[in-house]
Amino acid sequence: MTVVHKIINEIVLMPLESQLYIIEQVSKKLREQKSSKEEENNQMKAAANLLLNDYKNDEELTAFTVLDTEEFYDYE
Repeated sequence: MTVVHKIINEIVLMPLESQLYIIEQVSKKLREQKSSKEEENNQMKAAANLLLNDYKNDEELTAFTVLDTEEFYDYE
């Protein structure tokens, strides 16, 4: 039996009020995680957009793009 199944089996044995409390708390944590991930993604997108012009035009940053058409071999 997996840990998840053990937890669920224990929760089912609890009074209904306790079960609902656990569901509410887990839902709250999941929403917080989702919100945090979305905020992180938005910050990464904003940073990428700020640097987009540099990555397209700065010769020091685009020097290796000449290799983009070369075959790539992974020798692992």
